[in-house]
Formats: sequence, structure tokens, C-alpha cells
Amino acid sequence: MKTRKPFLIFYILITLSLLVDVMMVQKFKISLAGYWSDRVLFWFWAISTVAFLVVFWKNIFTKIYFGLIVLGFIISIIAMMLPFWAISRSDVAISADGKYRLQVVRTVMTRPALEIIENNGLLEKVIAKNDIEFQRNDRLKVGYETISEVKFVSETSDSLTFDVRTPWRSNLISFKKGGDEQ
Repeated sequence: MKTRKPFLIFYILITLSLLVDVMMVQKFKISLAGYWSDRVLFWFWAISTVAFLVVFWKNIFTKIYFGLIVLGFIISIIAMMLPFWAISRSDVAISADGKYRLQVVRTVMTRPALEIIENNGLLEKVIAKNDIEFQRNDRLKVGYETISEVKFVSETSDSLTFDVRTPWRSNLISFKKGGDEQ
């Protein structure tokens, strides 16, 4: 027991340091100096928690503590499932040609948007974004989700024009580069 007491004191100090750091960041927006300080403190706490659980496993309070850590981990996963689900189901790409791509952005947390992305080799750049639901008719369910084909029509120095087709109609839509639909 004598060899475990200094480790217990050390672990309590690390845990309190981490809790104070988290509270200061959340409440006062004050953090430890440096980019890696908070991260090192967290990983140091995580590694020492594993060691603490191994050393003190026979104690009933350690088992309760382990259960609380696992429960907190599960609850944090559940809380992050909605954003993960929204991100994983957010984009639908519709190609126009090799240089431009139209992308319908649909998430649980925002209104649908249409983005025009310019392909520059390994990099792509969003050159126009429209968060207004064009062609919206709730009775016919016409909107971004019904776009079946997009054809690139023309490009000027400040705008792009596309022929956007749905099963019911075809519209010429112009977008300002760096702006919204005209």
C-alpha cells in the first residue's frame, strides 16, 4: 500500500489539473501556454488512468470509476452520432464536365445548398454557392434533389451558366463566380 499512495496522489493531482484546465478553457477561455500543452496533459492523464485502473483494480471505487468513464465515453459517442450522420450523408455530387462540378449540400443542420466547384488538378475551389432553393415546388417535389443532369453552357469572366435538368423541365441558371445565383 505504501508504494501505491504516491501514485494515487500523483493521479489525483493530474486529474485535478486536467479538470481545472478544462474549466478554465470553457469558462474563461484561458488555456495553458503553447499548442501542445493541453494535449500533453490530456494524454498524460489518459495513460495514467489506465495505469491507475490496473494498480487499483481490486478496489470497488476503482470499478465504479471505470464504469463512469465507460458510461461517459458511450454518452459522448451518442452525442457525436448526429453530426457524424449529418456529415456522412451531406453531399451529392452532380458532374457538369471535367472542369466544374455541381454539389448539392444537404445536412440535418442546414438548408440545402448548391455549390459549384472548380477542379484545379489536386485542388478544388468553391466558386459559387446558392442556399436558395431554386425551382422549388412542394406539390411536385421539384428542387435540388430532383436534378438529373447538368450541362455546362458558358463561362464569362464573372459568371457561369448551366443547363440544369429535372425529369419535368430544363432551366438555364447563371451563377456569379464567388457569389450566389443570378
